[in-house]
Amino acid sequence: MPAGARPRSTLPRTAAGTNVGAFTPSDWGLLAAVALIWGSSFLLMAIGLEALRPGVVTLAGVALGAAALALVPAARRGVDRRDLPRIALLGVVWIGVPLTLFPIAQQWIDSSVAGIINGAVPVLTVVWATTLRRRAPGRRQLLGIAIGFVGVVAVFVPEVGESRSTALGAALVTGAVVLYGLAANLTVPLQQR
Repeated sequence: MPAGARPRSTLPRTAAGTNVGAFTPSDWGLLAAVALIWGSSFLLMAIGLEALRPGVVTLAGVALGAAALALVPAARRGVDRRDLPRIALLGVVWIGVPLTLFPIAQQWIDSSVAGIINGAVPVLTVVWATTLRRRAPGRRQLLGIAIGFVGVVAVFVPEVGESRSTALGAALVTGAVVLYGLAANLTVPLQQR
């Protein structure tokens, strides 16, 4: 490598967001809807695990999600062939592995703890964005990230201390959350196109 040249990253790329303005009331409404849907998924997993094995809960979640998307055909568009590898990677990183890890983990931890640990997704999304874009967030964002991280750790640490199986469950959820943070960055260029 020539002197002064930067090594080429083997990490996938992300892109800057296109909406840098403050949230509108519509944005807040969409965020609230997503929070209700996403948050209720942990409760629904816990209910499903009372009668079903973790793999069945995962397949049921994917099947129900696909069925919901099938109800909105106008939302689908053709995909450029060059985007197929990234879409396949997203299928594994955003859906396949995390949706498998959560039901397995919830055999050992409460759905509320899984949901709270899942609250670290924005923190890990920023960590991944910083890594992939090689640009640090601003001071106010760093403060928000630090507060969020402290909150998640405050829930996570007591849970890990209870037993090995609880620690394993918390670690599995953390692994899923790390992948969610990566997926949130990988999807940006696709959404922009």
